[in-house]
Amino acid sequence: MSDGNCCSAPTYDFAELVTEPSQRCLAPPADAGVTADAAFVDGSHHFHNVFVDLHFLGEIVRPGGIVLLDDEPRFVPFID
Repeated sequence: MSDGNCCSAPTYDFAELVTEPSQRCLAPPADAGVTADAAFVDGSHHFHNVFVDLHFLGEIVRPGGIVLLDDEPRFVPFID
């Protein structure tokens, strides 16, 4: 049973949780030639930041890989 804390979830040594803003932390791994099969980004919701995220994810995630972006507007109340 989960305690609701993603930091306690097992990653099996193939995932990394990064809490730094994505538009700032994706350039170094892209420049270093890091590749991944998938990426999940819960980043900024501003166009220019998402554009930067997608640019670097396009360099990191292999062709045919999966890119997931969170688009939950946390400032809007949930409506059933």
